[in-house]
Amino acid sequence: MDYLYETPWWLPTGIALVGVVLILNGRGRLLKRVGIVIVVLAAALAVAGHLLESDRERVVASSARLIRAAGAGQWDTVRSVLHPDVAVRGMWNGRDEVLSNGRAAAERWALRWAEMSATTPGRQVDNEFSIQVQARARFEEGVANVSNWELIWIKEGDQWLLYEVSPVDGPGLAAEMVRQYMRGRPR
Repeated sequence: MDYLYETPWWLPTGIALVGVVLILNGRGRLLKRVGIVIVVLAAALAVAGHLLESDRERVVASSARLIRAAGAGQWDTVRSVLHPDVAVRGMWNGRDEVLSNGRAAAERWALRWAEMSATTPGRQVDNEFSIQVQARARFEEGVANVSNWELIWIKEGDQWLLYEVSPVDGPGLAAEMVRQYMRGRPR
């Protein structure tokens, strides 16, 4: 865990409590001043943790935005987060092919809405971040499905771009069933 970007609530609270104890119980001006400095540092840590966004937080937010955009048919938004060499493992390769087939599948199945309902903690290696997400989708007939996906993101410059997508087994639809639906069968 990155304690600067993803500060747990108990860390600045604990540090601030140490400062308050020094302020209230410190003998002499020096300990009281040290206590004040510690409280200020704890406040700065809390503010930094709230304002700064970690790579994990950015990938999770981009994943949610991608899924919502696909569910709403906002294909320009989807395109904006896809790497030029993006692949849906075992199916489609390249941004244009992924977009055209993804759009066709969404239209064929009358996708009306999608959202990310869960994530598992991702793992980052250098400029690559892998995360598993669970997506809920609703179709025109009112049918709702849950599917699970592994998304691999690559950092280029200051932006995270989706590099690889693959359905995975989990609660909801099995990975192979998702692949069949995306290819156009079964209906």
